[in-house]
Amino acid sequence: MDLKRYAVLVKQEVTYGTDPTPAISADEIIFHGEPSFDCVTKPFERPVALGYFGKLPALIIGEAYKLNGKCELTPSGVAGTPPRIGRILRAANCTETISAGVSVGYTPHSTFLGDSVAIYFWAGGTKHILLGCVANVKWAKIAGEPIMLDVEFTGLYGGTIADAAFPTLVLESASPMIWTAANFKFNAVTTLICSKLDFDFGNVITARKDANATVTPGISRYYISDRAPKVSFDIEKEDLSTLNPWTLHTAQTLCDLETKPTGSAGSKIELLINDITLDAPKYGQDSNKLTWPLSGAPKVSLTTGNAAFSITFK
Repeated sequence: MDLKRYAVLVKQEVTYGTDPTPAISADEIIFHGEPSFDCVTKPFERPVALGYFGKLPALIIGEAYKLNGKCELTPSGVAGTPPRIGRILRAANCTETISAGVSVGYTPHSTFLGDSVAIYFWAGGTKHILLGCVANVKWAKIAGEPIMLDVEFTGLYGGTIADAAFPTLVLESASPMIWTAANFKFNAVTTLICSKLDFDFGNVITARKDANATVTPGISRYYISDRAPKVSFDIEKEDLSTLNPWTLHTAQTLCDLETKPTGSAGSKIELLINDITLDAPKYGQDSNKLTWPLSGAPKVSLTTGNAAFSITFK
């Protein structure tokens, strides 16, 4: 019998697929609820002609290890010091830019062979090691609640699974940021009442096929092959003179969205999403109030690229 408890350690890999040995003291990420571990395999059917009923069992071919879960978007508490969560953003094809003592920024890039992470995952007294992991990230903000990331890791099949003593957890000292005093702005309008914001990086995770692969059969690594970001947010209905989503949608006007919460140095997280084209608007309701649940996609710039969004810890 084993107590229901989970621990997740995440550390940047120096060499893809090589264990950098995450440390409990420095690499634990706080996940909520119950992270899910999946062993992804592909059955290869063997329709051999037999002289009797039945068939041969399928040949099981390993494809990937996956880990999904929700984690707190926690700053480092020190301006210019990368947060632990930054390694997940790097594994989601973001470039990390450090301005010493001031800020740490994350912006998307279009490199196939980007950063990867190793993960140590405990479910009770069983330890799973996932190597060569890249990620897709969904950002969830609800007014007055901690900012969360919904993360999906995909890594090489065949990592170690073994009994291991559950670790003594060493959690981050900084507190997760509450989405409040958010300075929310859309299409330059600063007076909107926004209750919820979701942002999906839209990363497409792909296996690199390779007959020389030695860990996962026929797969040498996982990488991000494309990106299709999507944003949705709920605001209270406004006068059309303040914001007209139908006009913005029909004209396919490029709109910027930003939220720059106030707070002390080292504890602020800013999100900017650029050049959004709105989907067809619709009405909703919340507590008998009319709302506009709006959504759209950042448009790729033909001149600069990789400018769909930016995340900055200050």
